[in-house]
This record gives sequence, C-alpha cells and structure tokens, in this order.
Amino acid sequence: MKENEGKIASIIIIVVGIILCLSVLGFWRRDSDYGLISYRKTLKLPCGITIYNPKDSDKIEFPFRINGFANGCGWELTNGSIGTVEVLASNGIVLYRDDLTKNQKDDDFPIYFEKDIIFRIPLGYKSGVVVLKNNLNGFNSNVIQIPVLFK
Repeated sequence: MKENEGKIASIIIIVVGIILCLSVLGFWRRDSDYGLISYRKTLKLPCGITIYNPKDSDKIEFPFRINGFANGCGWELTNGSIGTVEVLASNGIVLYRDDLTKNQKDDDFPIYFEKDIIFRIPLGYKSGVVVLKNNLNGFNSNVIQIPVLFK
C-alpha cells in the first residue's frame, strides 16, 4: 500500500515540475522569452470571423450584445478596430453604425470583441440585418450579414 502511495506522489511531483518548468519558460504567456511556442499559437481556431451572438433569425431586444472573435483571413486590426457593425432595417435603412473594437490589451490573434448595441428601434420595424464589415476595401473586403427579428 505504501509503495502505491509513493508512486502516486512521484507522479504528482513530476507533473507539478513539468507545469512549473513550462511556466518559467513562458508557455502560458503570449510571447516566450525563450522561443517556446505559446499555448495560444497552438489553438485550432477557424480562419476569419466567428460570431457567438446574435445567431441567424434570433429575436433581439435592444440593447443587445454582439460578440465573437476574428482570426485573420481578411479581418485585420486597424487602429484598435477590426471593422464596423451596422444594424439595418428590412428596407435597408441604417439604424445603427459603429466600430467593432477589440476587448483585449494585446493585438495577437485571435482578436476577441464584444459590443453593446444601444439604440431604440423606430416603431413599425419587425426585422433587420446585423452587418459586419472588415476594414479592407475592394477585392479583399468581407461582409457578414446576420438576419434578425426585433422584439
């Protein structure tokens, strides 16, 4: 019994030692002083932009929050912004427009964003589109359209 306890204690000490070594070398930080690849660079995230909220055909109530992350591929950071967010009425009238800014201190990918959309829907509007546009113009421009229903 004591022999098993000794083996378990040895394994725990080895695991803790490995974690401490990786911490000292900078594995948990964004940039390592020793050239070690950080955990963030090993993430297998999709290229482009990922929107967590809102989803297609969500019923949204104002104010609402849009959030997600950009991981390159045309969604680049320019002056703290990865693009713009607009809310359009179903007839195409722009109801809201603002920059989509990062909510992290560094400029490393993925770039997480979170934006509270605060305004009043004019009477009579039942549906619309949330539009995300990147900062690039011309051939490299990206536009994401998310149809939504207004509560």
